[in-house]
Amino acid sequence: MKRFIISADYSITSPALTFLSRNENKLFISAFSFEDVEIFTSFGEFRDVKIKLMRYPTFDSQFERFRKLAESLVSVIENDDVNDETCDVIIEGYSFASKGRITSLAEALQSFLFVLFLRFGIQRDPRKVSPSTLKKFATGNGRADKEMMIKSFEERFQVDLMNLFQPLIKKKGKTVIPPISDIVDSMFLLKFHMEMSDEQREAD
Repeated sequence: MKRFIISADYSITSPALTFLSRNENKLFISAFSFEDVEIFTSFGEFRDVKIKLMRYPTFDSQFERFRKLAESLVSVIENDDVNDETCDVIIEGYSFASKGRITSLAEALQSFLFVLFLRFGIQRDPRKVSPSTLKKFATGNGRADKEMMIKSFEERFQVDLMNLFQPLIKKKGKTVIPPISDIVDSMFLLKFHMEMSDEQREAD
């Protein structure tokens, strides 16, 4: 497994990106909310976690929207050693029935992210995991909903997300605010890649 891992959940309304520096065991997460917030915490074996929540950008065109979203997401990648030889990238693919405008918008954001990855010298195609595969890995159920994903995440990583994000939840007046489920997805993508890579290495 390589020194760095990037995992990305690129939903249009609330994308999230996770960047792991394995040598330092530091985890950086970028996502969007209705205000700028930095949260320092731990997720299970990841003892040093920094979550950077940013206001969703204003935009005058879809081009500007995707550019701002992508540039904000990759802002947590602050290591000069990140390149094609040192970093793995994993993203969530599309479900079998995905189609229409939302899918096209997600593909556009994905393209912007890939262009920015090129700045780090990352040129290989990312590993893609289907939503059903990710859900089954996380919960044992390929049709799990957001609440099931969140519950499984809290159990696996020994963290109370509702308490961690309580100030934002209280202001928004909702049980599950967008950053939570997107961060959960990006973290499970990261963990999926780590465990599958370990199994492959053992098999070799």
